Amino acid sequence: MSGISSPTRPWFKLKINHIDSTQTSPVALWLAECERLMMLVFQESNFYNSIAMVYMDLVVFGSGVMLIYDDFDNVIRCVNPALGEYYLDITGKYRP
Repeated sequence: MSGISSPTRPWFKLKINHIDSTQTSPVALWLAECERLMMLVFQESNFYNSIAMVYMDLVVFGSGVMLIYDDFDNVIRCVNPALGEYYLDITGKYRP
């Protein structure tokens, strides 16, 4: 998990096309603040425990599910339903 979504370093970047994130424009500052807040929410909740289960389910079953609910104490609460508690739908071209 540390190579994909490490809790100790930034692993995602919010970006809008044609806006340089190194500048101090209001949009770039707002995106940087949103990234900081998202990382804080992920660290304070059970997100990283849940995403580890998703990665394991992807390897074992070929699909992984994580539901994210609002939580008054931790902002979000992540839940991993067991195989059989959910289903995948397919299109007419047999694509999920």
